[in-house]
Amino acid sequence: MGNDLTKSQMIVLTIAVFGIFLSGFMLFKTAREYKVAENEYDSLEKYTSKVETVSLGDASLGSVAIEEEVTDEIKRNFNRSDFPDIAVDFDGLSSVNDQVVAWLYVGSVGISYPVVQNPEEGENEYYLHHTFENESNSSGCIFMDWEVNPDLTSRNTFIYGHNMKNGSMFGSLKRLLREDGLYESDPYFYIFTRDGIYRYKIFSY
Repeated sequence: MGNDLTKSQMIVLTIAVFGIFLSGFMLFKTAREYKVAENEYDSLEKYTSKVETVSLGDASLGSVAIEEEVTDEIKRNFNRSDFPDIAVDFDGLSSVNDQVVAWLYVGSVGISYPVVQNPEEGENEYYLHHTFENESNSSGCIFMDWEVNPDLTSRNTFIYGHNMKNGSMFGSLKRLLREDGLYESDPYFYIFTRDGIYRYKIFSY
């Protein structure tokens, strides 16, 4: 009877050790994938750059010389000096992933990421488990629902992203709840497309 009890204890101990080992491996794997995804997004920042904007009230805008200087800026941000002063190189991003449709920017919580869309019917699963560079990774990337129009003309546009524990991707959105005054300081988010920048006010979070 005593031997049977010892065997049972050994089985339980073996299972516990295996469980601890498996948990440790999964934590290591998750941390590694987080880091890989974070490094990838850092490398994609090179496809954004600072641009100079001109005030809407600038009386000199009518000058031909001024117009020629700011033509590119006007196309990017409609000459709105209160919009983020960044430009997005969609041609460069497309060379990495031709399914890129937008760039999402939420300045108050530090979100600045490209947005992809898999146009295949019913296909929202792929980018849950693949990065922008199409690498298999549980962190996934920011993506738009396959069923909506990428030009933002659908009645509702759904953009998905993981609630990352390290605060990256959509993990930083919880700061809107935790930090007093953050929403009041900047209640907008922006979607950059090839055609221009769209600004939206956050009404619920």
